[in-house]
Amino acid sequence: MKKESTLQIPAFANLKIAFHSYVESYASVMSLFLGESISISFALRITHAVLAGIFLLFSSSAGVVACLLCFAWFILALYSCKKGGAK
Repeated sequence: MKKESTLQIPAFANLKIAFHSYVESYASVMSLFLGESISISFALRITHAVLAGIFLLFSSSAGVVACLLCFAWFILALYSCKKGGAK
């Protein structure tokens, strides 16, 4: 009887490959919206800034301290985009 060996990829590696392919496709969609080719890291920076802006908009009912924290987060996210190569 002949033994067949199969190569099994660990579950974590499968998850990592799936996440990377998802992020690559997300970056390509963002490239279509912006009209220029962008990297994966820049697409994630833009998403970070958008999420920080949304939290800033909805933090107005949470109080002054929450608004200031969200504003600081938003400014840091914008700075990260600028540092990453935004025009």
